[in-house]
Amino acid sequence: MKSHFFRAPSILAALILLVALGLSSAAQQSPRQQQQVQQQAQREETRLPELAVQEIDAEVLRVAMPPQCARITPDVQTHDVPDNFAPAGSPVSLSPALTSFLTGKPTKGFDDTQVNKYFGDSFKLRNRKVCYATLEVRVRHYGDVWTNDSITVGAAPFTSSPGVKFISTGIWNGQPTNPQTLNFAVPAAALSSYLSSTTPSFLDVVAQDDSDFDYAKLSVWYY
Repeated sequence: MKSHFFRAPSILAALILLVALGLSSAAQQSPRQQQQVQQQAQREETRLPELAVQEIDAEVLRVAMPPQCARITPDVQTHDVPDNFAPAGSPVSLSPALTSFLTGKPTKGFDDTQVNKYFGDSFKLRNRKVCYATLEVRVRHYGDVWTNDSITVGAAPFTSSPGVKFISTGIWNGQPTNPQTLNFAVPAAALSSYLSSTTPSFLDVVAQDDSDFDYAKLSVWYY
């Protein structure tokens, strides 16, 4: 019993000594060192973490914005204007790769009611990492076999090098609403990888072949 009685004060004294040594060490840090530690902690709190690859299913039109991207102001490009398909629309802007891809194919631009013609358009991109990206288009159909119309988003020629395909899906997918506005999330990690390897970079959009496009809007949250 006596040995236990003397052991407790010894342990308490050791703890007090350790605390005192810790306080002494902290006190020995210069104000500059303390400021550097605080600044490093603040950088760790505000640094944007790497985002996981966003995978988009053909049936999913919208992927929620990751919270890490909410504080970033997007770069927005709108081709033509939301004027409910009022003619005549603005001419499309085609990248060199998309121009080559559409060579020999019947094509059309915005606010064009013609059927059996490809719609194509391109957006110039910055060569920076992407936190989030969306493509918004408004479409309608008039006739012919519009139910099987599709849209592909990526870099022409899409399926062969140096092309890449981010999105490929049906425009209507049985939807009776005509016209309709579609919102697609472009996979951010895949887009960042593409931008790091290609200069200059474009996002190409191509659709076939009985749907009319009122406008197209690309929003990219770079960081």
